[in-house]
Amino acid sequence: MLPALKSIGLLGLLLAVSAGVAGSIAARTLGPQAYAASALAAGAVFATGVAAVLLILLPRTPAGRVNGALGAVSVRTGLLLAGLAVCSQRPHPVVDAGLVGLLLSHYLVALVAETLLCVRLLRSPPSAAASPLPQSV
Repeated sequence: MLPALKSIGLLGLLLAVSAGVAGSIAARTLGPQAYAASALAAGAVFATGVAAVLLILLPRTPAGRVNGALGAVSVRTGLLLAGLAVCSQRPHPVVDAGLVGLLLSHYLVALVAETLLCVRLLRSPPSAAASPLPQSV
């Protein structure tokens, strides 16, 4: 479970930095509301990233973990597309502050990080305590 917590922590740190940088860039043209939009976008991407890490770690077999990684891709992409579809059709001050663009930028930043973290998690063997079958000598 420690590798999962490290991965989630690294992803959170990366997205916090990304939210600050992207928010300050967007605030130059869209106003101070862009900071809130950037934080909201980073939070949404972080939530999907945590779900992706958990989907990879829940299965106990290597094949199940690969299937979890494929499921994580669909969750990550599907939730982002659903969020973009909803946000692009509803007028709101946060959407006007660039939420759609910030969602995309945070998604692309997190995609690189999550891919590297997921590959690392797939390579690490599941712990012996989590193994469903008893180990025989």
